[in-house]
Amino acid sequence: MTTKTETLNGARARTRLLPGRPAPGRPGRLNHDTRNAWGFLSFNLTGFTLFTLVPIGLAIYVSFFNWPLEGGRTSFVGLGNYHDVLSSYGFWRVVLNVLYFVGTYVPLNLIVSLTLASLLGPRIRAVKGKALLRVLFFLPVVTPLVASSLIWSLMYAPTGIFNKVLSWVGIGPVNWLGSTTWAMPSIIIMSVWLGFGYNMILFIAGLTNIPDSMYEAAAIDGAGPFRQFFKVTLPLLSPLVFFGTLMTLITSFQVFTQAYILTSGGPGNASTTLVLALYQQAFQFFRLGAGSAIAILLALMILVVTGIMFMLQRRFVHYER
Repeated sequence: MTTKTETLNGARARTRLLPGRPAPGRPGRLNHDTRNAWGFLSFNLTGFTLFTLVPIGLAIYVSFFNWPLEGGRTSFVGLGNYHDVLSSYGFWRVVLNVLYFVGTYVPLNLIVSLTLASLLGPRIRAVKGKALLRVLFFLPVVTPLVASSLIWSLMYAPTGIFNKVLSWVGIGPVNWLGSTTWAMPSIIIMSVWLGFGYNMILFIAGLTNIPDSMYEAAAIDGAGPFRQFFKVTLPLLSPLVFFGTLMTLITSFQVFTQAYILTSGGPGNASTTLVLALYQQAFQFFRLGAGSAIAILLALMILVVTGIMFMLQRRFVHYER
């Protein structure tokens, strides 16, 4: 008779001999795959640590110091930099500028990109040369931002193309970049041209994945094109609309190059953005502590907006089950 202990030992021995199963106590396939995964991830993690985590940590550290960029002594001021920034009228004026930019640019970007995606998507066949139009509309996204800004500054000039077109209809020249009324709208117009192509391609990809049977069922129920768009297209496209809105919001809070090259934040501070104010404090006024405080406050604003967006997605975003 075999004892219970012998039976158990035999089962263990057979288990060790099963093909593809490592012996206990030895590094197996899972450990080998894990090491390979960490090896591939190490490059990305190293870059993320050196160029993201370390700068964030340094920015938080510097924000608690009076840190002149050249000359002078570094001294700990605690929350002094945050107090100076938040108690400054100029800072809140800049915040209003950014909210104006975000509140105007993001809806315009989404409306333009979604409209063009619908026209250039798979359902409307009357539009010819869709592939070429998609490339042309996407080109501004990959065009160097500084070069685009310089070209637009020439177009906004008193003798530029915009004022020439306005002169044809009897409207006098507009001081696009030198007027407190038109400086920020000029930046918004350029930014919409610059950024709508990314969301357009994103939405076209989403429209391609919507089955025709959904529209056929809606048409049988008597839904016209507009009702199909709001009852079929938008709900099924809502995950991509959420992603595009979130990414556009995050990037719009960080707008810098357009304002720096087109207006330098002027006239006055009518078009100064938070990142431009950060640059001015740190590298023009040589106050690294104040600049770092603005950077941390900007990061907190983006975190709050992102959190609100994720709370709203439960209500407005529909995922397929």
